[in-house]
Amino acid sequence: MEREVKTMGQYFSFKAILIFIAGIGVGVVFAVPLVERGFVRADIPFFRDAEEAGKRVPTSVSLEERPDAREISFLAGDTDMIIAVDQESGMSVILSMVSLEESGWVAIHEELLDGSFGAILGARRFGPGKQFSPLIELLRSTESGRPYVAALHADDGDSVFDFKKEILVKNSRSEFVSARVFTLPE
Repeated sequence: MEREVKTMGQYFSFKAILIFIAGIGVGVVFAVPLVERGFVRADIPFFRDAEEAGKRVPTSVSLEERPDAREISFLAGDTDMIIAVDQESGMSVILSMVSLEESGWVAIHEELLDGSFGAILGARRFGPGKQFSPLIELLRSTESGRPYVAALHADDGDSVFDFKKEILVKNSRSEFVSARVFTLPE
């Protein structure tokens, strides 16, 4: 008796295999951004690697010098985005990325106990586009262990920052375009 050898096509149709592969691809395309933003947490190696890759953000200081640097937060506007990292206290704040559709100001605010934005320590004007590792100089030093907020303010076009004229920018979900910046405890 001769043994019958079946091919894969006899078990599954070519169309079913393509649909299965396409389903996996679509799942990955939609799942990875959710994992990167922290909406979904997965301990599957593929997603864990994607999550770790999202934390490797560019800074002007090497990660060897700052092994504790990590991406902490961002709220994306429709096209505007600020990404920040934990950092040492000092007379400047280094952001990971600022991405703007139009010119605007990014101001560093103290974060008050109720989560609202307090005094402004410094601001810098940015043109449209993406900028990586921008430095914002401050008028006074940040304090160790305190949270701050990098927030987007509209630009009135006179090249001078005036917090009364350059109002905070909100996205389509009525959230301020901002990122929390934590200063590391000593």
